[in-house]
Amino acid sequence: MRVRPIGIVLFCLVFLVSCTTGRDVVQLEPIEPVAESPAVQEVATDTEEKADETLAITWDTTAEQWRGMYGHRQTVSLPPNGHAKPYYGYGSFDLDSSIGSAAVGLELLTYEKGGTVTIELREGPEYHKGGAVLDASEDTYEGWNTVFVFIDENGQEIAPEADSIIEIPDPDEPEVLPTQPAPTYFTVHNETGTTLTYLDIYTYDMMAVDELGYNLLPQGPLPPGDSAQILFSEHKDLEEAILYRYAQLLHVFAENEELETFYREWYPDFETLDLRISAEHLYLPESTTETAANTIRIENQTDYDIIELYILTPNMEVGLDFSKELLGGIDLYSGLFADIFIDQWPYLQEFLSNSDMSSLLIIAYDEDDYMLVKDWFPAYDSWTIRLTYDDYFDL
Repeated sequence: MRVRPIGIVLFCLVFLVSCTTGRDVVQLEPIEPVAESPAVQEVATDTEEKADETLAITWDTTAEQWRGMYGHRQTVSLPPNGHAKPYYGYGSFDLDSSIGSAAVGLELLTYEKGGTVTIELREGPEYHKGGAVLDASEDTYEGWNTVFVFIDENGQEIAPEADSIIEIPDPDEPEVLPTQPAPTYFTVHNETGTTLTYLDIYTYDMMAVDELGYNLLPQGPLPPGDSAQILFSEHKDLEEAILYRYAQLLHVFAENEELETFYREWYPDFETLDLRISAEHLYLPESTTETAANTIRIENQTDYDIIELYILTPNMEVGLDFSKELLGGIDLYSGLFADIFIDQWPYLQEFLSNSDMSSLLIIAYDEDDYMLVKDWFPAYDSWTIRLTYDDYFDL
């Protein structure tokens, strides 16, 4: 139960001093309480008074007047045509809760009709903060943790139904979320109409570690229409990528008996763990796979789109000249390439025709504004330039 600051009501005592022969006698007499509107009867503290004597209260009345009277029971009646007031708790209520509204919350009364209920005062849980427990030796006040519950006609506590209670976690305690067993496998469905003999699924960083990959079909070919379960316990790298990386892109590569290639991209977070490979994923190479003469091909082998691309000559690098953006506002999506035609960029054509074996600096920015940097030696290196995770600057 959380503890909220509570105002301490101070009862003023008037000291009447009577002088008698030989000594002074001091008598303490309580001042009659000022009536509230509407009036609330003062509770008798005589232990011989019947605890269930009905007391008329209002919808504003709380249990403050019974602070610290643990075990005391009080029957109260509320008038019809009531109105909602704050209450704190459910089943067991804080001392400063409206008794009437708490009763309505437990469906013991209605605001329209009012009615009679019985409460019992109890000692609530101790308040812990920083490992300390408040007790009588500390600067506190009596009855600070008084709570009340409702009692039925048989003298039993009226408890809410278990399925109606909503647990509100303590903000000072670590939240423990409900957990479900993590998946142990994903399923590959062969819908290509052919028999698959090879299957590899990878991310770019997995490919950087092992360019060869491995066959996920160790049990043999996967006939058309059949499915195969891939166990995470046997492929920890895939388990980490699929289950614990949000929005991770995976590349799916498969071959059939005719050595035809099937390729697709797979986002497990936005799809399902049922991976389907169909005839529409048959990879048909372009009419030419060779880079045309006087063409620089930039391949994006990161998992992010590239939105800006620059190729700087040494003089442009020194002068920080970024005036020649080569993509022209077109995004270079992950897994695709862009061809830069030299004759369309005179500064490149001039540099390459008079090259003295110098290098060019490739600079690119991805969709999150992270920078990739790569040195390119046109006289020695391939004119197909692959931008990978290794090219991220200071990442």
